[in-house]
Parts: sequence; C-alpha cells; structure tokens
Amino acid sequence: METNKRPKSLNFADAAELCLRHMTSNYDVDHDYVPYVGVTLGEKRPHFVHHRLDWSEVIPYAIYGKICARDLCGSQEGAR
Repeated sequence: METNKRPKSLNFADAAELCLRHMTSNYDVDHDYVPYVGVTLGEKRPHFVHHRLDWSEVIPYAIYGKICARDLCGSQEGAR
C-alpha cells in the first residue's frame, strides 16, 4: 500500500514567507550583495559559491521572487 506523504493543502502565504526570509539572507556582502546561487556539498567544508551567471541572471530572479513572495505573504521583510 502506498502512503501519500504530501500535505493535504499548501499554505502559499507561509511558503512565500519562508522563501522571502531565505532570499533576504542569502546575499554576499563582500560582492555588492549578489545572491549566492551555488553551494559545494562534496568538499570537506561545504560553502556557498558564486557562478558565472550571478551578475546577469541571478539578480533579476531574486528581485522578481521577492516581489511575488511579498504579494503572497504580505511581509515587507528586507524592504527598505
């Protein structure tokens, strides 16, 4: 017998707030607040890394993602 482990419903506001919290804290202050896009898990000490597309693709996605997440959850976390 197969067991369904999915939630019966998805609270988009709660999920959006978690995403927003992640997006507002996943920045590299030493590189003009560019978000991290990669992580190394196979090394002795896992760490975040930058990718060659950080400056062209990652920044707009982070902006669009924050706008959508704020609309869904109503939070203004990270807004100035």
